[in-house]
Amino acid sequence: MGKLRVLVVFFVAAALLWCFVPNPVSACQPGPCRWDGSAEVNGVGVPAGTAISAWINGVKWAETTTGSMAGQEASEFRIEVPADNPYTSDVIEGGKTWDRVFFKIKRPYDADWLAARINSEDSGVYFAECWYFPVLLTAEVPAFATVEGQVHLQGRPAPPDSSWETPLTVKFFQTGTDNVVGTEDVTTDNEGKFTVADVASDTYDIGVKCPRSLSELVSGVVLPAGATIPVDFGTLREGDANNDDVITGLDYAMLWSFFGQTAGEALDKCDFNRDGAVTGMDYSLLWNNFDQIGDMYGM
Repeated sequence: MGKLRVLVVFFVAAALLWCFVPNPVSACQPGPCRWDGSAEVNGVGVPAGTAISAWINGVKWAETTTGSMAGQEASEFRIEVPADNPYTSDVIEGGKTWDRVFFKIKRPYDADWLAARINSEDSGVYFAECWYFPVLLTAEVPAFATVEGQVHLQGRPAPPDSSWETPLTVKFFQTGTDNVVGTEDVTTDNEGKFTVADVASDTYDIGVKCPRSLSELVSGVVLPAGATIPVDFGTLREGDANNDDVITGLDYAMLWSFFGQTAGEALDKCDFNRDGAVTGMDYSLLWNNFDQIGDMYGM
């Protein structure tokens, strides 16, 4: 037993020396710094899945997401920043005592990181081995959002193609009502995409209407402050020659009166596939959508 005790003491002492004797080869890595906290943007808690990152001297050393641990609220997080080993001076592995740590926020719909204030201060928190305390991260962004819309057009060649460039009226409705709170006229690009900027942050039902097709509506679109939100409105149903948001015999009669023409009002109203002539292709589009009604009809 005496020999066993001597061996145990020897190995314990060796382990302690391995960790604590200054030796660039064998020195143990110091422990990380850990912070728990919550994050807000414009005074509102961020959604679950928001990325939180920690930076020292412009280098990102750690990243986590909010609401990812058991018992956390959606806006809460825990982040650990590794420490630099003082005995490996040729390599930087993390933070050093008195380094300033800064945090950034990136919600799921943000294009870029948002610089965060820390406990209402612009300066970073000090890095020190094994420090642990709560932080409140806050960021401010403009109280507006951007909609990046997409429509799909019938009877056209595959995009990009100039025939996908079409005028649209975009309407913003108070959710669940026919109360229009904003209207914007746009033109899609050659892939059917468009942008509406400076939309007040809120939740909307959003509709689009082309003069030759039925309207489409997407309900409950959440537009957070500072966010750019993609919205796909689906396929615009062609054949609304008289632009009343329903395809009936009146549209058929108008197409018939312009049939075969290649210029002027005929193209504006009945060239549904935008190929420069009113033909049987346009009749086919109208017929396939006959008796259908737009989502915003009567709104």
